[in-house]
Amino acid sequence: MFIGPSPPHTPLVNRRNNHSPRTATVSSAFPDLFLAAVSLLFLWSSPKPPNRFSFPLTPRRRSTAMSRRSPPPSPPPPQRFANPQSLSDWLEPRLPSDSFAAWGVKPGTKNVHNLWLELSDGETSITDSTPPVRAVSVVTVRVIGKNGNILVEGRQELSDGSVRERFRPLSEKMKPDETPEEAVFRDSGLF
Repeated sequence: MFIGPSPPHTPLVNRRNNHSPRTATVSSAFPDLFLAAVSLLFLWSSPKPPNRFSFPLTPRRRSTAMSRRSPPPSPPPPQRFANPQSLSDWLEPRLPSDSFAAWGVKPGTKNVHNLWLELSDGETSITDSTPPVRAVSVVTVRVIGKNGNILVEGRQELSDGSVRERFRPLSEKMKPDETPEEAVFRDSGLF
């Protein structure tokens, strides 16, 4: 910050009325310096927003156990569907027609058959609401190398042969009554 002679003072004009303008002049730089000091004091004493990201300064090289978090709340009893058509019949009145018609057609969307497979395998559940809500329990693994690099999944090849760019830490949907460790072992084969 440059501190030097103050610039020439210009009169302050009251623009609220059309009477003759009143002027105010400041005879020294002390009020400016005082206001700057008060502003800085206010900035330093104001509460800091919480840091949304936290990375350890010295990341663990090896983990003896994965983090133990309390299990997610148990989902409502799962909806059971005998086949993809019964799922489609159940979804149709609960979703806007234009939204439902785009399933499996619009990039990044599942088709009804894939959703039915997820429901049948227990990888996901669906609430009986309008619109229905798909609930998924996911485990995410951060693998940190000795040099501090983090392993990420660069891309994912889908069943139709298309490729989805990911660039995220490894993650996998959990099955019912499966621990995070079991899901990691089942999917990645890394550990």
